[in-house]
Amino acid sequence: MKLLTLFVAAMALQGGCLPVEGDRILARDVAALIPEFAKIPAEEVIGLAPLPTVRRVMSGGELVRVARKFGLEIVAPVDVCFESPTEVLTSGKVLEQIKSTVAMDGVEVELIEFSRYAVPVGVLSFPRSSLNVHPLLTDRSIVFWRGKVTYGGAKSFAVWARVRLGITRERLVAAETIRAGSVVTGEQVRMEQVKQFPLDEQPAIVAADVVGQVARRTIPAGQMVTAAFVTPPKEVTRGAEVSVVVKADGAQLSLPALAQSSGAVGETVSLKNPGNGRTFRGVVSGKNQVLVTAK
Repeated sequence: MKLLTLFVAAMALQGGCLPVEGDRILARDVAALIPEFAKIPAEEVIGLAPLPTVRRVMSGGELVRVARKFGLEIVAPVDVCFESPTEVLTSGKVLEQIKSTVAMDGVEVELIEFSRYAVPVGVLSFPRSSLNVHPLLTDRSIVFWRGKVTYGGAKSFAVWARVRLGITRERLVAAETIRAGSVVTGEQVRMEQVKQFPLDEQPAIVAADVVGQVARRTIPAGQMVTAAFVTPPKEVTRGAEVSVVVKADGAQLSLPALAQSSGAVGETVSLKNPGNGRTFRGVVSGKNQVLVTAK
């Protein structure tokens, strides 16, 4: 017993703690230093385990009282320290997990910084849902990614990383500057290998998707073109004379009108009857053509 006491004392002086898995200190944990506790069922709860990165010290007197509850008499040992197993994340482990989450061939991941404090030993993960993705992100953007270490069943411990992500894909780009309000032509766009943010959820488009459309904004030469940059052309423009077809109860009537607003196919425009000056509304059905359905 003297040798055991000296051994425990040496551990205490060195700051060593017994590792504890789970959220309870069990008899088998204490038995690693105090053999008498091996007489207690191994899974018997002795006390609460400390939280990750926190130590719990059970005093010699406390251990004597616990032993007596199980009919054991022991010589009062020195205080015993317990702690949950911890580790410090490495760049390799963080990179491996992020690449596993992205799961794309050819993706480039640059790890800028990550949490370097002690964490519980468990399963590291960086869920996609914890990354704020928006259309303005590029391959040069540094994003903050929240991760977690799952341990002790369903418990989790927060970690984080700052990363730069990029991937090269074939995308539609502006071959020359396209001015806002102009109709896009086939000569103004081309397919090109572009490096971009890999988790961009905007659908890829081809030239046929934008040729004949009107640019919502000025698109500089070399910039990737997305569907949000263009809009259908206005088939009816304000002030134009249009042909109106009125349908009612199986009958059909045609008359001219003046457009009071502009609109694309499927959009509603305001019209003016040049004969009586009355205004009414209709749906654009083609170039300078409007349909009115009477109810």
